[in-house]
Amino acid sequence: MLLVIFALASNILGAWRLSETLRKRVEYGETDKGRWRREFDEFSNKSSPWPFTKEIEGTGRWMRIVKGALTLAAGALLITGAILK
Repeated sequence: MLLVIFALASNILGAWRLSETLRKRVEYGETDKGRWRREFDEFSNKSSPWPFTKEIEGTGRWMRIVKGALTLAAGALLITGAILK
């Protein structure tokens, strides 16, 4: 039960962090549309996280790992508990 609560809490915290970094990125793009277009032209043919940032990609990666690991662990404990009962 505790792992499920940690999974839900990490999902809430991760979603909050991700939404805040994406909001800041949208503000960045809207403040200077010419700069945004130049960056698009520069990075459109390259392997780059643009229009995202490394922080946004890292948050997404962290969320997938934590949510997956906690969900698998909670499921394993549920099955183990059902077998041992």
